[in-house]
Amino acid sequence: MNIDFKISAMNLLKWSNMEDWEDGTSLAPTEHTLSGASAAVARESTIIKQGTYSAKVTRSGANVKLYYDLPDYLDYRNRKVTFAMWVYATVASRGRISIDDGVSAASNSSYHTGGSAWQRLTVTHDINPSASQLRLSCEVNTGNTAVYFDGGFLGEGDSDILILSDVGTISDIQPANKYKIQQSRISRRDGIRTPNARLDSKSLSINGMIAESTATGTRTNLDLLNRIINSSRLTPDRDREMRDIFLNDDRFLRGHVSDFNYKHKSAMRINEFKMKFLVPDPYFQYVQMLRKAQALSGTTSFTVSVNGNASSRPIIRITNDTTTISSIIFENLTTDQVFSYAGDLVTGNTLVIDTDKLTVLNNSVSDIGNFTGDFSTILVPGDNAIKVQGVVSGTAKIDWYDRWF
Repeated sequence: MNIDFKISAMNLLKWSNMEDWEDGTSLAPTEHTLSGASAAVARESTIIKQGTYSAKVTRSGANVKLYYDLPDYLDYRNRKVTFAMWVYATVASRGRISIDDGVSAASNSSYHTGGSAWQRLTVTHDINPSASQLRLSCEVNTGNTAVYFDGGFLGEGDSDILILSDVGTISDIQPANKYKIQQSRISRRDGIRTPNARLDSKSLSINGMIAESTATGTRTNLDLLNRIINSSRLTPDRDREMRDIFLNDDRFLRGHVSDFNYKHKSAMRINEFKMKFLVPDPYFQYVQMLRKAQALSGTTSFTVSVNGNASSRPIIRITNDTTTISSIIFENLTTDQVFSYAGDLVTGNTLVIDTDKLTVLNNSVSDIGNFTGDFSTILVPGDNAIKVQGVVSGTAKIDWYDRWF
């Protein structure tokens, strides 16, 4: 058995798979912008590389860009990044991808060679220390045609996603869940009391083999495997960077390698290995973020529908379009969770509550002191009945990842 197992640096893109189209299927995918005279973009459900949709970008008279600006680009000044994307084109020298930091000259990938096939295009760029943006573009240039884009990746360094079957054979993969259970003895009766049981962490064990005709070839692939599983970089918050681990194209785990053992055989032409990853957030996660956008007017009730079989920790954005408000109440009636915000949210500003990072930002400034209630507000699988009170006119955007045990 050879499993098509993939691993990469942490993907910095949250909307990279063209799966969410908040503004409509003939407008840009969520968080993307289309530029170029007479340009067109459409959600495509037939010519796809992975997931359910790709983005079909059509040039008509002028060059076209479908681009995404990384919000936290300041964290990546003076660093090297690699952008990769699956691209499908019927005509050569039309479709490509690029990175533009607003100061240095943009870096471009090679053009798709045509031939009605998916090709993986990559481009690496050294971000200028004074970068004013980190713009990732899907381009259609020099001639009128349609090009399809899917499965984007942005990571630090010069490596794309590695398919382990390119360097060796994976024989088996074994995920294991670890649960944390609170328990106490009950006097004068048999048994114990367990008030809380929850999934605490996950481990992932992988067994495989590298076999080449020469010891040098085996060593080269072992070096490549070691490079991709062992992180040598720190994230902007100074944590050791984790790895993204794909058992399927549409969901992944994020963790650190905790064990890697191998045995040389047959004059070092064969290498049998066992590796294990610790996954602190123990859920398989959908390959990109999803969004529910809802107009708000007074007390507004709406439904957020979540796939998967595990709960999700959302990012909640509330934008005020009218006079200053100082009392917002957010409820998930399905989980019986509620929180409130009592700061001043002025016209045009956005309140952002991140229930994963446990942060509250008003116009990008921390304001956790005006937050009260349930910081652990979650979305459960299925329909979540949401109610927002206090916003006379505005918008709520609920972002989340579908997750699985």
